[in-house]
Amino acid sequence: LEDDELAVKANSYFYMFKMAFLQYPEAFQLHIDIAIAYYQINSRIGRHKASLPNKRLPEEIDAKIEQEDMMKQCQLHFNQFRYRISQTNEYPKDISWIEAYFSGKIAEHNNRPPSEIFEHYYRCAMLMRAEAYTYPLRVNKTTQENVEPLELHYRVHVYAMKQIFSLENIKSFEKRIENLKIIRYYLRLFLGHFIFAKKNHPPLPSIESNLPFIDSTPPWDFEEQPEIEDEGEEYNDDPIQD
Repeated sequence: LEDDELAVKANSYFYMFKMAFLQYPEAFQLHIDIAIAYYQINSRIGRHKASLPNKRLPEEIDAKIEQEDMMKQCQLHFNQFRYRISQTNEYPKDISWIEAYFSGKIAEHNNRPPSEIFEHYYRCAMLMRAEAYTYPLRVNKTTQENVEPLELHYRVHVYAMKQIFSLENIKSFEKRIENLKIIRYYLRLFLGHFIFAKKNHPPLPSIESNLPFIDSTPPWDFEEQPEIEDEGEEYNDDPIQD
């Protein structure tokens, strides 16, 4: 579909997922599927709006899209996914890292603290490592394999560069040093991550993650969620010590 047509029909694309939940409400895989759909459609519509002369969609279409509140629905379904897998022995191999990766991207979109964003990506790396995701020292262009950790590695370092460039906008010297320590701390964790040949993997130490893997039970349904106040003081950077 063209972008303008997608914007008009965006809400209808989520209908099949919602009907699937009615048929199989315990299907945690569906939470991943609909969350990714929310994220990708929202991204395409955002790029389409940015390309328009007045940067706006027709009022009626824009109102429908705002009503769907895609990014909030996206994060809510990822949170539901984390909760659902904590309630079952059917561990979802090869997809659990997707939640952590997109939670990091959503946190970037919402301008969350760097420590929270890095923590999502690091949790993603740990989940990938548990599934033995690797990429070789030389990336073969013809037979690419396990591209996901390479994408994560790129994402983390691009975000780190953005944070370094933004330090000049922080007036407080102490705050700049604090942010720089956070960046250094997480880049050290990602140093050489996944980069080894398939045979004779070197032993990797187990490193604790500050962000809990399982959320508490969400007290609302994915269709009806309350307004969530953004409290920056919840995030503790104490582990970043020099």
